[in-house]
Amino acid sequence: MQHTNIKTTIGDKTDFVKLGSLVKTNVGFYFIASSIGALKIDHHNVFVISAASPIGQLLLGKKVGDSFLFNKLNQTIAALY
Repeated sequence: MQHTNIKTTIGDKTDFVKLGSLVKTNVGFYFIASSIGALKIDHHNVFVISAASPIGQLLLGKKVGDSFLFNKLNQTIAALY
């Protein structure tokens, strides 16, 4: 299996979190799509979550630099793709 760079696989950067966004936080990566759980891509754990999930609802519309609290853990968005 060929390894690919997770950021170039997803696509161009975006200004805000929406369906299809890859969100990098200080804690990890989230991909907003149909929920399938965690995947290991390019040596990173990526949580594939639904936009309708509680964390998906918190992320939608957020921008780089925005923070949110989920499960008593404060996270800050570092990058969007």
